[in-house]
Amino acid sequence: MILHPLIIHFPIVFLTLYCGMEVLMQFAWKNHPTALFIRKWSLWFGTLTVFLAIFTGKQAQEALGNFAIIRFHESIAYVVNVVFVCISIIYLIEVPTTPLTRKYLSKNLLEILPKISITLQRFRVTLILAIIGFLLIAAV
Repeated sequence: MILHPLIIHFPIVFLTLYCGMEVLMQFAWKNHPTALFIRKWSLWFGTLTVFLAIFTGKQAQEALGNFAIIRFHESIAYVVNVVFVCISIIYLIEVPTTPLTRKYLSKNLLEILPKISITLQRFRVTLILAIIGFLLIAAV
């Protein structure tokens, strides 16, 4: 049984929701706590489910054959994955001060990582990547 058509809808929904929230939060709901929560969790769930979609896509490719259109679809899926993993990392390093991170990361690194994340967000890197990611999702 090919599960890819069922599984692929999860990253599409979560990542599209993230992209919409990223755009809205640039202009309207800048620091709204619920919007922040939805934006980050939809990004992280979407990014995680992309891995599952790629795995099930490989199974579908084995069942259907290795056609050029499937290889193109697969290539775009890998690029989508890279884009959203990069955005996820930007948000994950924003506030890395948990007991676990304090134990394993140096104090200097704990001070630098949030500054990097905030600088990247200030220059709208997450917004630009979200728009690119959304266009790639639409292309797949």
